[in-house]
Amino acid sequence: MEQQVRPLPWILLLLTTPLIAAPPAGKERPPTPVEVVETTLQQPTERYTLYGKVVALQQSRLIAPVAARLEQLTPQEGERLSPGALIARFDTTAIESDIATTRGRLEQAEVNLKRQQQLAQSKIASEEQVLAARTEVTIQQQTLAALRHRLALHRVTAPFASQVTQRLQEPGSWISSGTPLLELIATESLVARLTLPLPLLQQLQPAHPLTLRRLNGTTLTTTLKQSYPLIVSGELLPHIDLTLPPTTPPYQLGEWLEATLELQHPPQLMVPLNALQNDLEGSYLYLVDSDNRVERRSVTIGQLLSAGATIIAGLEGGERVIVSGLSSLAPKRPVSISRTLTQPH
Repeated sequence: MEQQVRPLPWILLLLTTPLIAAPPAGKERPPTPVEVVETTLQQPTERYTLYGKVVALQQSRLIAPVAARLEQLTPQEGERLSPGALIARFDTTAIESDIATTRGRLEQAEVNLKRQQQLAQSKIASEEQVLAARTEVTIQQQTLAALRHRLALHRVTAPFASQVTQRLQEPGSWISSGTPLLELIATESLVARLTLPLPLLQQLQPAHPLTLRRLNGTTLTTTLKQSYPLIVSGELLPHIDLTLPPTTPPYQLGEWLEATLELQHPPQLMVPLNALQNDLEGSYLYLVDSDNRVERRSVTIGQLLSAGATIIAGLEGGERVIVSGLSSLAPKRPVSISRTLTQPH
């Protein structure tokens, strides 16, 4: 026979419900332990990591000074050159032939001048003939000097300490005057070029120190050389150029670098970021007042830095700002300070 389950009488349910005892009237909750920081003037130092690469401020294209066959093009791409190092040599067969011919003409002109001078002493040659002979000597001397100058141009040397970035010709080719041979950069013009946010650019001063790191782990101290905005694809990208201190191995064009920039802000009141709270009324802090109770204080925030937030209104200094257990607090609630923390600088 099927049995039906009857509900228990409501009185039994009432008897089995636990009773919650209310706190005695007039008795306050015990103080909540909290951690605090004391507001003082701070001079925070912010560290920023920047990235960039090695670029050259001075780039040159070396051209052929003469029209001739290129016999030798010594340096390879990436090779570093000292001032005066041999770069290229051109065929000198034609110019040496012209020099030999002109030298012979000069010798003949000098012999003729001497003969005309002797004849003039004997009243056989006129002064005009002597002058014409002297003029011919001068012409051949100037022609020979010009040819020797052109001969020197058949040997091309490095104009300054440089590095070859591109070879544009190969030996054996006939080269016209003005034809590009090599592309060079001046090694002394190498700088580290890095991008950074515009607000940081506005805070930098000339010769500002930075720490530079190469991919091989070398760390160097350098300074700001120049700063300027660049427009890339229609976007403003502030850049800075850093002086490259001497190091080994030498820097390479296009080498990637990392730099650390430190900026020290002026003294100002700061609070830890975890102490800040916000609601519809704005930003505020919980403080411990003179009676060890929670005080809500509205504040105006200046900057959000890694070391904390700067406060430009609402604090005077010396306040005890609560930084722990904020979710369980309310104004006027009693608290006990378990620890006073030190703010990071």
